[in-house]
Amino acid sequence: MAWLLVYNAVNFCYWPDRGRSRWWVRIGDRAVGQDDEALGVMAAFGAAMDAGEALWDGARLAAMTLDELAGILAPAPGAEPLPLMPERLVGIREMGRAFQEHGGALGLIEAACGSAIRLARLLARVSPSWEDARVLRGERVRFLKRAQLCAAMIHGRFAGRGPGAFGDVDKLTVFADYRLPQVLRAIGMMQLDPGLAARIERGEELVEGSVEEVEIRAVTVHAGERLRQALLPQMPGLTALQVDHLLWRTGVQLQDELPPFHRCRTTAY
Repeated sequence: MAWLLVYNAVNFCYWPDRGRSRWWVRIGDRAVGQDDEALGVMAAFGAAMDAGEALWDGARLAAMTLDELAGILAPAPGAEPLPLMPERLVGIREMGRAFQEHGGALGLIEAACGSAIRLARLLARVSPSWEDARVLRGERVRFLKRAQLCAAMIHGRFAGRGPGAFGDVDKLTVFADYRLPQVLRAIGMMQLDPGLAARIERGEELVEGSVEEVEIRAVTVHAGERLRQALLPQMPGLTALQVDHLLWRTGVQLQDELPPFHRCRTTAY
């Protein structure tokens, strides 16, 4: 459980600047993360815990230094460091304090009282870097991408039992990130203004919280729900989590064949 929470505390914005190499790690003889940095981060934390790093200890996490985190997430030869390392350290320290406040990872999860939605909101409260809200035309839009994903991963890890026995996972949305909009564009469920599409094609970064960035994310959530509803007659009980997994894995596997993802430096996704 601690491993999942710690991983999700730094699970955001892996892409490199243009002209720079991607990050990945080598765990023993294995190269991990070359096609999906998230898998490399998981493996790096797992290897650190196997080596005796007490990533379940709140005091240890709360006192971690940037050099120590950089050592855990050290890139393989030929790879480059992850971006936003100071922001990732903030997430680690916040999670450490949350563990201390709730008596550990299990206590933090149990404080949600069997609700994925409550856990997502709790994570955003005890760890402010997990908060993920935008303002669009005067209205506050709360995505909570990372917090929702963490709740979903805990549910999946425990097969919906024990600590992962959340009765409301069907209320979670798809996770508004970089990959899903790519796939939605490819299947015709999302169309961008030609000027915006050209900017993304050129690799221009969108400003976090800009109208364009918020609309892309909002449409992603809406399109995911529309797709879920369209598939329900053939797939009774289909949840947004399952739709998200299908779209996300497709985006990773076909990334060289899809339109470019929108670039936005953020800790939200």
